[in-house]
Amino acid sequence: MKRLIKIAAFLLALQILPAHSAERNTAQVLSPARTVLDIQTNKGQLIRLSRAASAVFVADTRIADVTVRSPRLIYLFAKEPGETTLYAVDGRDQIVVAQRVVVSPNIDRINDLFRKLRPNAPVSVTSVGNQLVLSGTVDHVDIAEEFTRVAAAAVGNPELVVNRIRVSQPTQVNIRVKIAEVSRDINKKLGFNWELIGQATGSLALGFAVGSDIVRNAGTFIFPADPQDRIVSSFSNRSLSADTVIELLDDEGLITVLAEPNLTAMSGETASFLAGGEFPVPIAQDGGVTTIQFRQFGVGLSFTPTILGEQRVNLRVRPEVSQLNAAGAIQANGFNIPSLTTRRAETTVELASGQSFAIAGLLQNTTNQSLSDVPGIKEVPVLGALFRSDAFRRQESELMIVVTPYIVRPTSARLPLPTDNYVPPKDLERFLLGRNHVAQPASKPSAPLDRNGKPGLAGPAGFVLQ
Repeated sequence: MKRLIKIAAFLLALQILPAHSAERNTAQVLSPARTVLDIQTNKGQLIRLSRAASAVFVADTRIADVTVRSPRLIYLFAKEPGETTLYAVDGRDQIVVAQRVVVSPNIDRINDLFRKLRPNAPVSVTSVGNQLVLSGTVDHVDIAEEFTRVAAAAVGNPELVVNRIRVSQPTQVNIRVKIAEVSRDINKKLGFNWELIGQATGSLALGFAVGSDIVRNAGTFIFPADPQDRIVSSFSNRSLSADTVIELLDDEGLITVLAEPNLTAMSGETASFLAGGEFPVPIAQDGGVTTIQFRQFGVGLSFTPTILGEQRVNLRVRPEVSQLNAAGAIQANGFNIPSLTTRRAETTVELASGQSFAIAGLLQNTTNQSLSDVPGIKEVPVLGALFRSDAFRRQESELMIVVTPYIVRPTSARLPLPTDNYVPPKDLERFLLGRNHVAQPASKPSAPLDRNGKPGLAGPAGFVLQ
């Protein structure tokens, strides 16, 4: 009986032994506590342990580091934003501390800077991971940008700052520009052209010519296609042929250009405007290939507004007026490429909403005078004037630009269009009465209400058909 009991005990030990061996070969994973220890950068935290520790370490020493002051007192120092884990074990390899550590930016120092910078501005700072979130409401855009710059300088990286600051005042600027150009061109010309051919005895002939060549075809004078007036005469007999042309030109032209571009842009953003067109410019490439690029011309405007404070605007404006000019045209690869006459200005000013400034003095005055004559004969009194040609041309151009910015808000009310009151005429009204539109009865303007129940624009807006 005793022998049977020993055999059973031996078999039972054989069954238990593999189970104990499996337990010894399985690793035990110890997770840190669910609670989080929050600490800000460049700050430290003293931690008193419940019992003495023989080893203390941090998972990532780039985020935080630890110093052991005594077996039961350690000092944790935050270095940069991030998350790591703190462990401490005793002499029997038992866990004393397993703590998650989250290092956030030093928002206390940033809040102190904010209170010193703007004591009355309700802006707060919170941290999400290694990012800063700014929230609150300020009056102007420049105050919000100032807080953003301070926070970016504190963390050393502007991409780590999330700006959630709300601006209560308008952040859009409407700019009204009036561009006026007056161009005057005066041309005067007085010229004498002579052709005299005399037949001497035999085959000898003598001729005399002054000015441009006089061409006749079947008794008709042939002139170039220009706007000059001419006085012509012709005399011929068997031995003498005389042709005369007196060229007269007195031309005066006046051109005015007026444009009023009206644009709205966010503070700090750039808006542009062009009323004109584009002309093709051929560009030769390798292998005999010609590509086309288009150049803009007309009345153009680009501006960048920045709202500085209450009713104050910093404005960078660049107006331009250009037009095609045949005087400087060139021929390239069979293409006639015109030149551009350009007036351009660029400036940065600071002014209040509704104030105006002018860019003037863009005056150009060009005078050309040419004189052609026959040497020797031109000094003869009275007759010398018949052997001279005089051409005079003067070009005057002046450009003035007036710029007016307004700090504006968008409207919820419907804005009237220039074509709202347009009604096309019927055939009877168009043919018999000569009308190109039907006149609408005048109505007293009323102020429509927007979505908030506040009055909107009153009266007509835009162009008026008359």
